[in-house]
Amino acid sequence: KKQYKKEYLDVRNFDELPLFAQRVRKLLDFYRISAATLSERTGISPSVIKKYLNEDVDVGIKNMCRIADALDALSLYTSDAADE
Repeated sequence: KKQYKKEYLDVRNFDELPLFAQRVRKLLDFYRISAATLSERTGISPSVIKKYLNEDVDVGIKNMCRIADALDALSLYTSDAADE
């Protein structure tokens, strides 16, 4: 059998990323997912995804949950959402 090295996302400093967009970008990079793929997975239009990633608009709770579910990332549910 071949031995495969498991790759894990280093979340030790994840809390230091204050903005939702920064956390999403980090996960997109880690999973090698494009914004277009994220759009397909969430049903959120590509232009809105880009606005979120560029921090042009705030993400609402509903879309935050869609993005987190698509990335399988509970760590995206942050206090940022509580501020809305």
